[in-house]
Amino acid sequence: MPSISTTRGSARSQSRFLILRQQLMPRPAWICGLYGQCPVAAALNLIVEEAVKARASDIHIEPEEKRLRIRYRIDGVLHEVMSLPIKIHPPLTSRVKVMSDLNIADHLRPQDGQFSLEVKGKGIDVRVATSPLFMEKR
Repeated sequence: MPSISTTRGSARSQSRFLILRQQLMPRPAWICGLYGQCPVAAALNLIVEEAVKARASDIHIEPEEKRLRIRYRIDGVLHEVMSLPIKIHPPLTSRVKVMSDLNIADHLRPQDGQFSLEVKGKGIDVRVATSPLFMEKR
């Protein structure tokens, strides 16, 4: 089972992360259509909602060898807030790129874009910057 850990936040936020862990289990695409959001969309919405609650100015989504690290910049300091399974990185990145009208096939050049969404009735503008990642296999 994928692991999601939190290092900061309320008990309610932590329970939402546990629910997200259950949602990240594979499911057929038609189920997503029947029951609302697919796990990747739910994960992205949760990441943004929690960042708004924490009054974060930046969200950093950083792939590591075995996990995807999520950090928020709050008052100028980066705080690690959650860790997701690395398998969610490609679909999460693709979702952000599609929402930002970026080229999802281009992994070799930095790209910039933006998208808007509504969180708890408030309009949020998100600026997106991607950079290529070169990881060595050991």
